[in-house]
Amino acid sequence: MKTRYFNRTVLASAVLGMAAALGAAGTAGAAPTLQIIGGSQEAIGDAGGTTYPVSNNVGTSGAGLPTAAAGWPNTLTTPAGFAPDSSIGGARGISGYVLSYLSLTEAATVRFQFMGEGNASNNNSFWVDQNQNGIYETNNSNGFNENLFNGNATNACGAAGSAVPVISCTAGYNQFDIALSAGLVKFRYDINQGSTYFTNNVAGGNEQPAVAGYFLGVDPYLASGTFERSGTVVYAGLTDGPFTPGAGGADHDFQDMGVRISVVPEPGGLALVMAAFGGLALTQRRGKSS
Repeated sequence: MKTRYFNRTVLASAVLGMAAALGAAGTAGAAPTLQIIGGSQEAIGDAGGTTYPVSNNVGTSGAGLPTAAAGWPNTLTTPAGFAPDSSIGGARGISGYVLSYLSLTEAATVRFQFMGEGNASNNNSFWVDQNQNGIYETNNSNGFNENLFNGNATNACGAAGSAVPVISCTAGYNQFDIALSAGLVKFRYDINQGSTYFTNNVAGGNEQPAVAGYFLGVDPYLASGTFERSGTVVYAGLTDGPFTPGAGGADHDFQDMGVRISVVPEPGGLALVMAAFGGLALTQRRGKSS
């Protein structure tokens, strides 16, 4: 009778623990997402697709931004997040925004993956303000180099797959996971070793808000429609032209440096339940052995 009573007590405690865990997961709200704020709609259908026809001869041509014109294979006739780009005859490219900025709904680990530099001849780079102090440092107080990617030195990640491409990167080289707080995702594109730079800030997305230095678009393979503003994966693409909206004929392929930005998922409620059951089994084994 003593052993049976012990087991019931443990079971009751485990059930209460699981309920508390699931309750905490529920009250925590929806998973963190990336939000594209403001800006003008733009569809990127780079005529070269994502397998760039011209290399800068340093090995950085890569997958870039997804397009339906060429590059990444897809099994969908018209993936939801693609839109036609009239400047290249209506070929479909990722839909998104220029003169916009990127925000994180709540604290999360964010992954940055270098997707290539296309045919850019400039030495472009991509930075993330890890300390979120407004200063972009080569070595900050944590010993972290906030200059994540140099177009003339970093090899691009590979992309393959169909509806949701698989991205192959090397952690700590062309892929970095950084813990960020809610609010602006503080990144910066430098053109030609800092001669011009575009910073993700409230004043329109760029240090020079009259021109569009970069593009932001929700992953078109994960979107439910065109020109979405919220998702767990967003692509950022640089044009080192830069592009002035409404000017016509300007360089707006945004493939001079592509970066995939995504929220790293956290363990969900199911994982908490499985952990609780694991703890229950271990406790019961200890009780029997005693």
